[in-house]
Amino acid sequence: MSSSLSTRSKYWALFSLSLMYFSCLTHAEFIVDGPGHQVTDGRTTISLNGQWKFATDVKNNGVSLGFKNEKFNDKKWDTIDVPGSWSLYDNYANYVGDAWYRRTVNKPSYTDDERVLLRFEAAYYDTDVWFNGHFLGNHKGGYTPFEFDVTELLQQTNTIAVRNDNTYSVGAWYYWGGLTRDVSLIVDSAVRIVRQKFVAEPDLISGQAHIKTEVTIENMSKTDRTVQISGDFSDLNDNRATAVPFTTQFDQSNSIDIPAGQTRSLSLSATLNASQYKLWHFDHPNLYRSNVQISPGNYRVSDRVGIRKIELRGTDFVLNGEKVRLNGYNRVSDDRAHGSVEPLHVIRRDMDRMKAAGANLSRIMHYGQHPALLDYADEKGMLLTVEVPVWGKKADLSIASNAQVYKDIDELLQRDWNHASIFAWSVANEIKSSNDTGRTFVRTMMDYIRNQHDTTRFLTFSTNNDVVPAEASQYTDFVSRNSYQNFEKKSLQSHKSFPNKPVFISEYSPDGFVYPTSRERLNHTTGADGIIKKYQKQPWVMGTSVWAYNDYRSTYRGTSTNGFRGWGLQNAWGDLKNAYFQMQKAMSAVQGLTAVSTDTGTQVTFNAKSLEELPAFALKGYKIVVQGIDKKGQVVGGKVENLQDIIPGSGQYNINIQWHKNGLNLVTERVSLLTPTGYEVDVTRVPVAKPSTPYVRQIIASSNSIRVIFDHVSGANQYELSLIDGNLLDGKLKESTVHVTTKQETFLEISGLKPNQPYTFRLKATNSVGATQSKITTHTLVTKTEMAPIIQAAIPVSNDLMVGFIGGELQTSWDIEVASASDEHIIKRQNTTVKGASRVRGLPTNIKQKVRVRGVSESGDKTVWSQWLYFTIADKNTKPQPPELKGVLAGENAVALVISPHPQAEYYTVKLEGNDHEVIKKLKFSAVDLLLIDGLVDTKIDKISISVTTPTGTSDFAPTSWGPTSWGQSR
Repeated sequence: MSSSLSTRSKYWALFSLSLMYFSCLTHAEFIVDGPGHQVTDGRTTISLNGQWKFATDVKNNGVSLGFKNEKFNDKKWDTIDVPGSWSLYDNYANYVGDAWYRRTVNKPSYTDDERVLLRFEAAYYDTDVWFNGHFLGNHKGGYTPFEFDVTELLQQTNTIAVRNDNTYSVGAWYYWGGLTRDVSLIVDSAVRIVRQKFVAEPDLISGQAHIKTEVTIENMSKTDRTVQISGDFSDLNDNRATAVPFTTQFDQSNSIDIPAGQTRSLSLSATLNASQYKLWHFDHPNLYRSNVQISPGNYRVSDRVGIRKIELRGTDFVLNGEKVRLNGYNRVSDDRAHGSVEPLHVIRRDMDRMKAAGANLSRIMHYGQHPALLDYADEKGMLLTVEVPVWGKKADLSIASNAQVYKDIDELLQRDWNHASIFAWSVANEIKSSNDTGRTFVRTMMDYIRNQHDTTRFLTFSTNNDVVPAEASQYTDFVSRNSYQNFEKKSLQSHKSFPNKPVFISEYSPDGFVYPTSRERLNHTTGADGIIKKYQKQPWVMGTSVWAYNDYRSTYRGTSTNGFRGWGLQNAWGDLKNAYFQMQKAMSAVQGLTAVSTDTGTQVTFNAKSLEELPAFALKGYKIVVQGIDKKGQVVGGKVENLQDIIPGSGQYNINIQWHKNGLNLVTERVSLLTPTGYEVDVTRVPVAKPSTPYVRQIIASSNSIRVIFDHVSGANQYELSLIDGNLLDGKLKESTVHVTTKQETFLEISGLKPNQPYTFRLKATNSVGATQSKITTHTLVTKTEMAPIIQAAIPVSNDLMVGFIGGELQTSWDIEVASASDEHIIKRQNTTVKGASRVRGLPTNIKQKVRVRGVSESGDKTVWSQWLYFTIADKNTKPQPPELKGVLAGENAVALVISPHPQAEYYTVKLEGNDHEVIKKLKFSAVDLLLIDGLVDTKIDKISISVTTPTGTSDFAPTSWGPTSWGQSR
């Protein structure tokens, strides 16, 4: 089938757009009302985040030395961040063992009917806690929260002491030691709601949904209590007018008696009509709130929930009645600048990029995830398998000694139950699953989850063993298979052993277990895009999850000399490699997106994928976005075009998108496929002129190589550095055959040259139309000096700077130099032996600075310096700079803003003005460069401006305003 669409609406349609919302906003307009789980009444939280005193305990004698005591003198201890990890500091970067944290806190205000709790959201791994010298208890496990009642121990000034041991390590994941998530004092009602468990059963035929929530209440007081439970189901704005009240089941009383020191549960339920809710889907992640409260006391808890129906029909994965085949990624839960702390902007950056690269179903990682990641998966639409941290052939699988696994399951499932994104629990990864012990472990843990926790989700574990009928996959709902070779063969074996179960490829990559530092470079490519084509021929494969989305720090065997494992599409500093764009194309929801520039617009062509391909699902509410980009990289024209629903296997689509382009000095027409959630999941570029001219920013010369530093320019698909000899050819300089190219890097290097010799070269920027070139430059090499390390990143963290680099194999330490960007004054010098990274501490704030690095060999020989990287550390009271607004595009009832993303963006705020109206919309994105505002009708927009929120605050609105007069010919 071939479908042809023609655009007839004009850009002037934008000026009849309304600032009214539809009754249900499009997802791009949501601003989630805080975290998914909230105590909205009855609790006061006092953050203990910030600077804590810190010391290592190499001899494990901190207890006997009195580190736990309130009067211990810790003035000579270091001071580090909480949440944080000592592994991020050069002095402790490779330290494994006991370490201590201390701080004081004033006594909070509380009533006789309240309790004060000391709460840790996570600490890695084995943690003892003291309060005013009294031992509170121990917690093991690095990913789930724990708390202690300190009410009876409170004084006017209180001392908290924490011993933390990061010795526990499994496989290749890194042991980021410390208090890695928030720490707080909580003043809670003595009778409180501990949790609710929301369950929804939608009837896809009648449209009704039966919803139920099981509310668990704890009585921390010393007397028996009776409370009444009530609640309702509401929209995200907690609209009381449309909220649906819960009732008790079987006309039971909503009153419940709770003995002192115990917990009790009561279930509430309701039935929703089809008009009262919309189903949650990865492209349409509709969310609501389940609100419950108890009285007396007015303690209220609200959890964000979604309603969806997931079925396994034979080998098919069926979402809300539709068979789908989906892809995703494994994401190692850390980066080199922040360790496993995972600030909000890092989580959202990575999840945004994964969604834009086709991730709709992911086996996310081997252990419990940060609540903010699960919240974002709910909001943006990513189905997840979440795993208990049991990994490897050396894992102790004997049931008698596995109290820790039961504890991990309890804590993980109790905390994360209400996330619509979680569709399955996994009980292990790559264990010995073919013997009696392994089979018993898998069966027992799955029985425990079903009997004690959850009968509504699927259960699995990830295996790399031969999946034969006797293997432990016999107990799973679907087979999860990790594969790094013989991909089709292993998948086929799994299918033959369990022909009525879907197979999920929970890890795969053909890139191999050798990790040269070249895999950490932005030029790195992957072979994983070709593996998808193998799996799509196997209809029993319901989905795949690439290993891995990101590079990660490790000490596991085979790790690179730089300390990283370079599996990722993104390096450990958050920069995208060529591999990312390969996988974005391979995981596109359509096949063969191409475009041709015409006199009146852009002709776009693509094919709908069939159910025999990966991914495969119906595209509903998608758009095509065309951007006309000039030599300065500004968007000066284009269009947002709605697509009709696209059904798998429906053939080719030819779309003529008309937009005014006369007089525009375009270099590129950029065409993208935009999801209803606001992600550009496929991109193609049509060069219409040569690129802008490249500029050489810096030249670094060693005794045998030249490195040329440059910035990317508009319109370039590739950059080329060529040597030029001095002979004339037809009156022109003759270009040598010695040249190197890159797409992603901002430098090129030619090696194998001779010392003390002058070399002439030039830099080209190319696309299919032609090439532009820099000025011809001559530079003379130096004597007996090795080339500098590759400096990769300069990332502010608190008042410090994380510097990332790739060092040479013969380098054993590295000099770091920080200077003022304005007057070259040296601010700080230090030497580090930490591979690949250094934290420069105590730098000034709010001034522009620069940093560079050089390597030092064991004999003391030094390389040349790298280029400078520029940075500014903002203090907590300094607003970030407004984002750059590069252009505005119009569509039917929609407007799209093209921006340069802020590297620490948590969300953006857009202000729309017109007809004496002002509407402010908060858009929760971090790493997208196109922000869509949809659902606008009937009112003129005269002015658009934008601000960004980062960890240091919210910027002013960008001074650049876009209205009808400034758009000119882009209408």
